[in-house]
Amino acid sequence: MIRKFATIVAIGAGLVLFSGCASAFVATPVADAVKQLTESAPPEYAALVADGDVSADDYQAGFELFSDCMNAQGQTVSEPHLSPVDGMALVWEATPGAGRAATEYSADLADCYDPYGTLEAIYNETGPGQMDEPLRAATQECLAAEGYQVPDTALNTTDMRAYVDGDPVEQLTVLTDCIVPAATKLYPDIPAFPIH
Repeated sequence: MIRKFATIVAIGAGLVLFSGCASAFVATPVADAVKQLTESAPPEYAALVADGDVSADDYQAGFELFSDCMNAQGQTVSEPHLSPVDGMALVWEATPGAGRAATEYSADLADCYDPYGTLEAIYNETGPGQMDEPLRAATQECLAAEGYQVPDTALNTTDMRAYVDGDPVEQLTVLTDCIVPAATKLYPDIPAFPIH
């Protein structure tokens, strides 16, 4: 199943931060998502999944297609940052172009993001990734202060969940409360931190 990732949207402020959002494809098998992309996306996206998989290079190329699409509409997309939370997701900012109405911006974002979001969801299904070591250590320390003993072998949020009590939502809350403050301090230039 394809996972849903955190998305932060602040259109009222004229800024959108995305980090691995694949909400339209939650519970969609990868093969179905690949088929949808090959049948309905622009040919450039279909070519990226022609082998039935999405590599890191394909994911980066998909981001460039998305960014080019937004720029062609007069919108602005920042250079992406690799998320230190999983070493996989690209985190970026989008802002409305000069003179663009909020409705135009929202429509452009939806149109340009749709095929990229599918590609991103397929890529994110390839594995849980690995947390950047300084962030992993800070998260481990924070979790210990909360009473959770997480071993050094827990290298990502999926591994860490096994050591945190509660249902998946409670586990995500505990992890978020440890990861986001540490990540914000360690990586001040990255606008958001997807946690899944």
